Amino acid sequence: MLENSDDRAIDMLEKAVAKAKLSIEKNLTFRPFLMTLNMEGVLKSIENREPSDEYSYARLEESIADRAIEDKLEFIILAMSDYMPERYSDGKPKKAIRLHFEERSQLSKVVSARYLYVPYTIHRVVDEEGYHVELGIPIPVGFPAEYLSK
Repeated sequence: MLENSDDRAIDMLEKAVAKAKLSIEKNLTFRPFLMTLNMEGVLKSIENREPSDEYSYARLEESIADRAIEDKLEFIILAMSDYMPERYSDGKPKKAIRLHFEERSQLSKVVSARYLYVPYTIHRVVDEEGYHVELGIPIPVGFPAEYLSK
């Protein structure tokens, strides 16, 4: 059993990264998804079948406010495939898993949400038909909460 809010947040972030990594290794990309954790500790992963990633992301965004009220959400992670911000990529486009993370207990703080950019590289596995994803050092970018504060 996870003891505190920080432990639950780290566990949830690790699960989101693992989900994206597994999909990248299987499909060389991943679709946007939403992970939520409510006050009772129920973790959900939500996806949709929208044809484009952009529209899929927008539909997930639209659903957060209602979910936050109905499910009494403690944490949200909205994940998508992205590129590292230019200032962190040495001038070269670098693929990243971008996690938009918000935690209800942080809403009173000026920086109450974060993008967590996790850079990655894809490597073909020798002697197998598959790929391995190597994750880089995550880069956090803070900002005021957008979803749980509504």
